[in-house]
Amino acid sequence: MNLTAWERFWYPQISLRRLAAFRIAVAWLCLYDAFLYDPTHLVANAEGVEVTWNPLVAFDLLGLRPPSVATTAWLATLYQGAALAMLLGFRTRTCCLLLALLAFWQGGLFYSLTKVRHDRVALCFATFALAMSPSGGAFSLDAWLRARAGRPEPDAAWAAWPIVLTQVTVAIGYSAAGLTKLLHAGWTNGYTLQGIVLGHRGHFADVAAAHVGVCQVLSVLTIAAELLTPLCLFWPRCAFVFVPAVVGFHFGTWATMDTGPYMTLWFLWVAFVPLDQVGGWLRRTWTTKPTAAVAVGTWALAMLAVVAVVMARVVPWSILALGIVLHELVRRLDRSAQR
Repeated sequence: MNLTAWERFWYPQISLRRLAAFRIAVAWLCLYDAFLYDPTHLVANAEGVEVTWNPLVAFDLLGLRPPSVATTAWLATLYQGAALAMLLGFRTRTCCLLLALLAFWQGGLFYSLTKVRHDRVALCFATFALAMSPSGGAFSLDAWLRARAGRPEPDAAWAAWPIVLTQVTVAIGYSAAGLTKLLHAGWTNGYTLQGIVLGHRGHFADVAAAHVGVCQVLSVLTIAAELLTPLCLFWPRCAFVFVPAVVGFHFGTWATMDTGPYMTLWFLWVAFVPLDQVGGWLRRTWTTKPTAAVAVGTWALAMLAVVAVVMARVVPWSILALGIVLHELVRRLDRSAQR
């Protein structure tokens, strides 16, 4: 079949296992997001002094209003359960669609009651795309049941597009942020960043803002990294540079401006990582370039440690333990299905 360049971009050949690994990563992120804020508190204070209902355009067009506190609590609980079900992969596409709708609702509720941010946009796109793809083709209870029944694997032709859509969404978000900064000349003089850092007073604000020259260099590097992120869409090897650079930027703002982990945004850079090939790549590279394998492996373990610590501070231990059990169950079922 002859594909156009546009079709080859959106539908490259990838394995169902990579898509499934991405689904699991998104499910973990949604589980974290489901406990990140308390929607019932916001709804209880809606139209009050501190919280005012200012609906998003989509909410306004759909005629959505703040639900009751009881309904909000029920939907929030359903969101948490949908994330766990998506992690398990039973009726996977249905679970993904339910999760997508709930993620859209909860994110839109927060934005309508507080202010619009950019930390959930890519996550919302990813969840809807997973619902319209063979995301349960591997690492799922569905895949295990299919293997036991002797049914063939689903068509992998659409496997890549949720990952590519997430990549494009992430690249647009960061490059637009870089362009906005570039259009404001003050962003490159060092004083702007210095003022922002000192204004937010993170733990390392004084260290970061001690020298204007350093702030100027950091400003230029930040703008360059944001503007050039679309390179990862066309040259995947660029991810070796941009993924650590952008994640490092978020860690830097966390340390200096006390922005919080912002994990619902930077975690989705995992879309640029071929998750199903990481183990094999590390084993192959260890024999030829052990230094590179150690560097990448150490960085990956450090990221996993950060994610684990951040999640443990937000997600209740009982839910976290249940998620780990389901994750291990899916891994064992996948091994069984591969025999």
